[in-house]
Amino acid sequence: MNSLRVAFLGGGTMALRQAAALLDAGLPRSGLVSVYDRDVAVAHAFADRFGATPMPSSRAALQVASHVVIATTAGSHASDAFEALTMRRGVFVEKPLALTVRDGAALTILAERLSLPLHVGLSERFHPVVRALANSLANTVEARRVTRIETVRNLRSMRARDCSVAMNLAVHDVDLALTLTHEGLTLDTTHAAQTVTGLSSFHARFIGARGEAVSIAAADGVSRDVRTITVTVDSTTFEGDLLAGTLSQVAMGVRTPVLVERVSGLVSQASALLSVWTGRQALGPATARDAFRGLALLARATRTAHERAHRTPENLPPFGPFG
Repeated sequence: MNSLRVAFLGGGTMALRQAAALLDAGLPRSGLVSVYDRDVAVAHAFADRFGATPMPSSRAALQVASHVVIATTAGSHASDAFEALTMRRGVFVEKPLALTVRDGAALTILAERLSLPLHVGLSERFHPVVRALANSLANTVEARRVTRIETVRNLRSMRARDCSVAMNLAVHDVDLALTLTHEGLTLDTTHAAQTVTGLSSFHARFIGARGEAVSIAAADGVSRDVRTITVTVDSTTFEGDLLAGTLSQVAMGVRTPVLVERVSGLVSQASALLSVWTGRQALGPATARDAFRGLALLARATRTAHERAHRTPENLPPFGPFG
């Protein structure tokens, strides 16, 4: 691990949290070698806290590093990741991977062609409630299967409003649904009228490959914070509250608490990332391919909602053959 030289592009709140998590996961302080932020004061504050060297450009920061954590604004993720990959650096980029399907696909293909690690900060899969839920499901799904997943993620105020609620919040829950269903999702077009996407709200329904019903809702600017996930397996329901750190199993009207470890999801993600970067294990945080699947689903839901909103009498398709 002493050979790792990690650069940070972006030195703001999320960069500070990720750097602290890497140190808690075992990265030596000397492993944080450089930082670049467009705001020089932010870069120097990060450098003062972690001992990294502030650099005049992203390229300069990457030149002295073997790996990079990208925690810039959402609109810069794709271009920053492209630069790092073309310089043959291992990359961890905060979510979302990109803001367009085209950029997400290009990044995924480039990383795989170069055989470089490209991981994405879909950290909720490491949340202790989610891990306890996954373990519980692993003990039940051999004879039964998941039939329904519902998530609600509401914030009074997002820390950053540099992208839509879909890309900022719902992206986590789409990833969780994909992880828990294993075989992929498609947009439920029979409920297209209920698909809502915008800067401050998102709601869509999806169908799993084995018929699982998935409902994902997220909103910004609401009265209170909510982060819940409910998973039904036949007649058993698991109810998780990610803010409270609790998970319950409800069966035959009886509610039983499920043990949830008191660990940091960010530190768990950082530990998995370091294990991949040092070659100790192959499985780590979400890959670019994982993130791209979620990005494509969100793009489809957004496009469907947009098309429905603009189906006015002037642009509706004709009733019968035309021309």
